[in-house]
Amino acid sequence: MTRIFSILSWVGILLLLAAVVLRLEIVKPEWAPYANYPFWAGIVLVVLYTLSQWREIAAYFSSRNARYGASVILLYLRHHPNIAVIVQLPHGAC
Repeated sequence: MTRIFSILSWVGILLLLAAVVLRLEIVKPEWAPYANYPFWAGIVLVVLYTLSQWREIAAYFSSRNARYGASVILLYLRHHPNIAVIVQLPHGAC
């Protein structure tokens, strides 16, 4: 079962790459509107793989280095709040 999810994750990555190629109009400009389909399919496959590997992810984040790294990141973001803003909200959204 793990092998199937591993293969599907690579298919998802290839679909995401195809979506980028289509969106940048590298192949044919008239195909650009269809870039959303491989994008969402790729996202779904990569998320499925990530969810199938939850035990390994949980084991990684339970290690000492991951806990210390998360603490450092949170402390840095606490003292530098402007860094934490990733998405700029439209005017009047707040």
